Amino acid sequence: MFDEQPDGDPHGECAAEIARLRSEVKTLGLVNKTFSLHLTRKEVELAERNADAARYVWLRERDLDAVRRGGVFAGRTPDNIVLNGADLDASIDAAMVASAAVGAA
Repeated sequence: MFDEQPDGDPHGECAAEIARLRSEVKTLGLVNKTFSLHLTRKEVELAERNADAARYVWLRERDLDAVRRGGVFAGRTPDNIVLNGADLDASIDAAMVASAAVGAA
């Protein structure tokens, strides 16, 4: 396909093809580095979201007596009610909707 001169040095079309391939290798290397950095960022974001989810599950499953025993718990004021489970979910959902409505206004 590509010929070399008898002395082993590439000529014309060989030199051009070698230059093209070197450029392509460099480009693919940069694409690979960019993809790796992007993947790493996505992996970090996923780990952070998983940690947030685990925290929420832990908080959601807290005993309603946590306020008396001390420790971490979720509650609603001014009612001073300790929340967990579906009640906590519903309270958070309602607060998020209210917050979004205020932000949209």
